[in-house]
Amino acid sequence: MILVLMVGLLVQELRYPGQRWRWYLSIGLLVKMCGAAMYCAIYTLYYAGGDTTLYYDFGQIINQTMMYDPQLGWQILTAPANERNLATWEIVRPMSSYYMFESTYIVIRIGAVLGWLSFNSFWVISILFGAISFTGLWALYRVLIDLYPHLYRAFAWIVFFVPSVVFWGAGLLKDTITMGCLGWLCYAWYHLFIKRDQFFFPIVLLFITLFLISNVKVYIAAAFLPASIYWIYGHYKKYLSRPLFVALWGVALGILAPVFYLFQGKIMNTINSGIASFIQRAMDFQSWHSFLAERGQSGYTLGEMNFTLGGLLSKFPQAVNVTLFRPYLFEVRNPVMLITAVESLGFLLFTIYVLIRVGPFRSIRISFSYPFIIFCLIFALIFAFAVGLTSYNFGALARYKIPCLPFYLVAILLILDYHKKEKRRLTTN
Repeated sequence: MILVLMVGLLVQELRYPGQRWRWYLSIGLLVKMCGAAMYCAIYTLYYAGGDTTLYYDFGQIINQTMMYDPQLGWQILTAPANERNLATWEIVRPMSSYYMFESTYIVIRIGAVLGWLSFNSFWVISILFGAISFTGLWALYRVLIDLYPHLYRAFAWIVFFVPSVVFWGAGLLKDTITMGCLGWLCYAWYHLFIKRDQFFFPIVLLFITLFLISNVKVYIAAAFLPASIYWIYGHYKKYLSRPLFVALWGVALGILAPVFYLFQGKIMNTINSGIASFIQRAMDFQSWHSFLAERGQSGYTLGEMNFTLGGLLSKFPQAVNVTLFRPYLFEVRNPVMLITAVESLGFLLFTIYVLIRVGPFRSIRISFSYPFIIFCLIFALIFAFAVGLTSYNFGALARYKIPCLPFYLVAILLILDYHKKEKRRLTTN
C-alpha cells in the first residue's frame, strides 16, 4: 500500500507540477486503497466470505497449478471460459459456475495475475485492484477538469469520495474493473472525438475498455453508446449547415443505407435478441433476488411486472428512483445499508435543491443547451433504469449502481453552475 502510494505521489509531482488539483491524485488513491482494505475487512470478518473471496480462492487454484505444472496453469489461465478437456477438468471443476461465464472468469484471471505480484495475499490483491481501477477514475477526473477547470474541487468529491464508489468499486470484483474501464472509455472518447488531440492511445483504450466491459457487464456499453453518440452530435451540430459537413453526412448515409438494406435481417435479429436477452435477464434477476428477499435479505419491488418491452419501460420512473434515491432511511436493515441510505438521501436532497433553485423547466433548457450534460444524463438514467429494474435487492443494487452515480452528480452540478453563470451575466448587464 505504501509502495503504491509512493508511485502515486511520484506521478503527481512529475506529471502535474504546479497544478492546484494534483493533490487529489494521492488523496484519491489513498482513499481508494482504504476502501479496498475496508471491503476486505467487512467481507472476511463481518460476512465471512462472498464473491470477492471466491474470486481469490479460484485464482489461487490457477496459481497453484502454475507452480507444479506451468504449461497446464498457463493453459487454464488463457483458455476461454467453460472450456473443458481431460487435462483441466478436475482442476477447474471447483470453480463451478464462476468458470462457466467470461464475466466472472475474467475476474479470476486478473486476480491470479495480480497474485504473482503480491505473494498471493488476498488483501494486497484487492488493494492493487482498487489502485488500478483508480487510474480510470483519475482519467475521468482529467476529462471533467479539462472541460470545467473551475469545478475541480467539486469534481474531486464526486469522482473520488462518493461512499458507494469508494467501497463497492475497490475490492476484487467485477464492479471494480468496470468502474475503472468506464473512466478510461470516457477519456478515450473525449480525446478522440471531442477534443481530437490524440489518436493512437485513445484507439487502444477504446479496444481494451470495450473488450473488458462487454465481457464483464455489457449493459454498461449499451448505456454508454447512445449517450456518447449524442455527445458527438451535440458537439458538432453547429457545423451541420456547412456544405462540406453536409456532404460528408450525405456520403455516410449513402454508405450506411445500402448496408442496412442488405443486412437489415441480421441487424433486426441482433436488436431483437438483445431486447429478449434483457427481458430474460430482468426475469432471472428478479426471481433470484425476490427469493433472497423472502429469506430476510433487503429486497424491494416495483409492483406487478409485465415482461414485455412496453411493460418494462412503464417502470422507468420507479426503477430510476430506486437506483438513485433508495433505500430510504426507514428501509435500513443493517449497518452497511445505512451508509447507502444516507448517501441516497444526499442525492435526493441535492436534486431537490437544484430543481428548486434553478426550476424544472429551466433545468431542462440548460441541459439541452450543453451536450455534455445530456451525455451524462442519458448514460446515468439508462443505466439507473437497467439496474433498478433487475436488482430487486438493496445489497446488490448498492454495488451495481456505482457507474452511474458520478455522471448523475456531474450533470446536476453543471445545471446549477450554468444557472449561476446566467444569473451573474444578467446581473452585470
